[in-house]
Amino acid sequence: MTIDLSSAPFLSHAPSRYFQPVPELAGCVRVVVGRNTVGWDLDENARLNYLPALLTCCLTWVVEGALQIKTKGYRRAMSRMAFTGPQTLPAITANVGQVHLMGVMIYPDAFHRMTGIYPGDLVNRTVPMQEILPKDWMDWAHAVMLSPTDEQRYECITEFLVKRWTSCKDPRIKIGPSFQDWINRLEKTVGNGRGQRQAERLVKRLTGQNMRGLQGVARAEQAFFYAFQGLLRGELSWREVALQSGFADQPHLCRETKRFCGFSPDEIKNGMLNDEAFWIYRLWASAF
Repeated sequence: MTIDLSSAPFLSHAPSRYFQPVPELAGCVRVVVGRNTVGWDLDENARLNYLPALLTCCLTWVVEGALQIKTKGYRRAMSRMAFTGPQTLPAITANVGQVHLMGVMIYPDAFHRMTGIYPGDLVNRTVPMQEILPKDWMDWAHAVMLSPTDEQRYECITEFLVKRWTSCKDPRIKIGPSFQDWINRLEKTVGNGRGQRQAERLVKRLTGQNMRGLQGVARAEQAFFYAFQGLLRGELSWREVALQSGFADQPHLCRETKRFCGFSPDEIKNGMLNDEAFWIYRLWASAF
């Protein structure tokens, strides 16, 4: 199932798509996204992609064109099939001309269950898929790349992951749609039969950070959704957003937003309204 964003507020100029994960992938896949700027004449700034810190792993296929990762004043090429570990910091990528890409965000504990790989060992890193994925996963990754349409890529992603997730998930554990729901699940799972220090080490190996850090990202996401709802109602108050989301006050919200997103709350709001490079924020707000 895909969500039609043609009538959504803050629509990007170039097409961006959110694919709803099937129920069988609850607790495994957070979201599947597509982005296609082929045929769109975007200037250099509009070809940037501003990405917030993320708790998930991400598998990205650059079907057409090329991406670069901007790091401390220089750019390095990103593999056309790339794995990105959990991100504790915001990131910026740049489209080299026109691009068509697809990505799937997978919760790190689910990725570990399916592959045996600890995503925390790859925190804040983006590497070619072939450097870490098992052979059967790479065979699948190539099949996704060779699929002729986004819909068929989505079907290929879904079919593969459903088989692997179904065989290793705990059917007793349910999970809601937010990062906070997932954190609650993770805390319960790692604490089952383990001492506190052992559980903390496992969380770090799975996610690259401690539980407090995870809670900070989840709180920032909740603030984003509260702010978006207030913006739609025409009564956005950063003070109210801060209190609703569990921040001490508005300055605390601003500091944490800057840390996780690289921008102040007002800069994100203005970017969503006016800047193509904030497309992921518009897509996120419209899809959840």
